[in-house]
Amino acid sequence: MPKAQSGANNPNWKGGRTVDPRGYVLILVGKDHPLADVRGYAYEHRLIAQERADHPLTSKEQVHHDNEQKGDNVPDNLILTPSIAHHRFHHRTVGWNRQLPDEPNREVQCQCGCGARFLRYDASGRPRAYVSGHNPQEAWLRDAAEKAILNGASTLAEIAAQTPAHLGNSLRVALSVLAQQGKVVRRMRGVYGPPGSSPLKAQETVACGCGCGTMLEKYDRNMRQRRYVSGHNRRRTP
Repeated sequence: MPKAQSGANNPNWKGGRTVDPRGYVLILVGKDHPLADVRGYAYEHRLIAQERADHPLTSKEQVHHDNEQKGDNVPDNLILTPSIAHHRFHHRTVGWNRQLPDEPNREVQCQCGCGARFLRYDASGRPRAYVSGHNPQEAWLRDAAEKAILNGASTLAEIAAQTPAHLGNSLRVALSVLAQQGKVVRRMRGVYGPPGSSPLKAQETVACGCGCGTMLEKYDRNMRQRRYVSGHNRRRTP
């Protein structure tokens, strides 16, 4: 059986240059090269980026193709990024709007035109376009929710049935703002009424469950039951 030919003697030899299924170009550099894989090939874009950076590339450093053409490895088309997370900046899709791990949280201006400035992303990495309460769509939803309550709706499902909004976080936020403004009353969690409505649970004063002797109201503003003063739930009676 004839011995398999390798290197330049192989009929499939392409001068030590090949393209992987994703479109990235690989160059034969030898297995001793720090960027080489087990076959002795290294990605051409990483070789060029390392030469321009004048330092050995780490595994965290990523090379981005500015024109999105993976085989176009001219130096001006390659951007060296410090991490995979930062590399995602260049590949952010239209539907992706959450803050990326390396993305700075810059100040933006409220889109209602009031001039207020705030950090674009909240604590959960969600983008913000308006100061709380300035979104015109939210104001419209609050008006619709208030009208539904005045017409007799009380539960979230009943209110949602009389508003064009889906039962979800937007409606809950609108109802919370209405309750803070005194335009509706939260009678208990998930149940609302017009101004002057009485709570469905009678408020009473109880002693903190940790044994400290502090008295507190049994229900919070959302009509959820409380057993401890804030921060006392881990205490133990001496």
